[in-house]
This record gives sequence, C-alpha cells and structure tokens, in this order.
Amino acid sequence: MTNPSRSGENELMSLVAAGAVHQLNVLYKDYHQVLNGFFVNLGSDSQTAQDLTQETFLRILRYRESYRQEFFV
Repeated sequence: MTNPSRSGENELMSLVAAGAVHQLNVLYKDYHQVLNGFFVNLGSDSQTAQDLTQETFLRILRYRESYRQEFFV
C-alpha cells in the first residue's frame, strides 16, 4: 500500500530518475531546510550542515538512475 503523503515525492523522484533532473529543484525547495535542521540537530555546525545537505542532493542527482520507488512506499 502506498503512503499518500509520499506519492508526490515518489512521482518527482521517478521523473528525476528518468532524466527530468530539473524536478529535483522541487524536492530541494521542499526538503533542504528540514534536512539542514536534521544535520544541525545531529551536532553539526551551520556550515557543515549546509555542506552535508548539499552533498545529499548531489548524491541524489548522481545516483538517480538507481532509484526504486518500492523502497519508499
């Protein structure tokens, strides 16, 4: 059963994986502050948290073709 709150993210990631990399911008806008806050809460300073957030999205972009929706339902 698919989690309705994740269906939009899954759809966006499927588009990114298929080559529509500009759609990653939507995910970035929605999640960069949350992800940055997560890294700060883990004990990172502000600059390190920003670097880790950026690295996370770069890895999403780099490994987008290996995305499998069934792992995130």
